Amino acid sequence: MNGKIGVHHPEFIKIISSFQLNRIQEARTNILKEKKIITSGKIIAELSFGFWTSLFYQKFEKLFGSNLDLLFPDALRTYDRGEQSAKSSMVLEN
Repeated sequence: MNGKIGVHHPEFIKIISSFQLNRIQEARTNILKEKKIITSGKIIAELSFGFWTSLFYQKFEKLFGSNLDLLFPDALRTYDRGEQSAKSSMVLEN
């Protein structure tokens, strides 16, 4: 994987859904409403659990692959995208 992964990464832009794009825009809007400076940390804090779990969708596997530790540095080193997707979907359903 080359370069940083983020909302401006060319591969992320190709596969991002309207759901994810809207959540990022809502985060930016909320920060501006509070008259604060937009930073990546503030955007990350504003994003919902649903946004983060959507990154486990299969379409992101090629982009992130085994590099999800870049997104979740405190996660366990053993990672299974399908398992994580199923677990996060159960949380969202309950």
